Amino acid sequence: MLETTISVLRCLHPRKSVELWFEDEARLGLQPTTRRQWALKGHRPIAPSDTVYQWLYAYAFIQPMNGESMWLLLPTVNSAIMSKALEEFVKEVDPKKETIILLVIDGAGFHVAKNMVIPENIVLRYLPSHTPELQPVEAVWPLLREATHNRHFKTLKCLQDTLIHRCTYLLDHQNVVQERVNFSWISHVLKK
Repeated sequence: MLETTISVLRCLHPRKSVELWFEDEARLGLQPTTRRQWALKGHRPIAPSDTVYQWLYAYAFIQPMNGESMWLLLPTVNSAIMSKALEEFVKEVDPKKETIILLVIDGAGFHVAKNMVIPENIVLRYLPSHTPELQPVEAVWPLLREATHNRHFKTLKCLQDTLIHRCTYLLDHQNVVQERVNFSWISHVLKK
């Protein structure tokens, strides 16, 4: 199905390149996530804990073939925020509108909302229902969450600063992202 869409887009827009991107969102909050950690024999590791229910949402746009990414940290998920995220994404990766971007996303309610504004050079395709294993961005979330494990954040600002630092690292290290997201079926789709 993606192969057909890419072929059609290339025929319809012969003077523009066609790029395949994937997008997903993750909720990260002040309630700490604990993971196993090393400790000296006879010493119990200490992991901070707090029950605070405040969150940020990370929006990740990933191009699996080269590991290029774009990250946004936003307060919530809804169709208006998603419209703004798409607008910012296009400004960043294709400011001159020389590319047709085939963006694969899941079927979340706010992704299919009728009031969502989709930039003219983005074509959306939806993953089949209940198939997170087909979403390459799912493989990137552990890389982002790694910066928050076993840590206590007093405010969303502290969490945001940590996530900005981690997102910057992932932007600068495309090879780390590419190793996680370049599924073999994706390169097969693009070669056709």
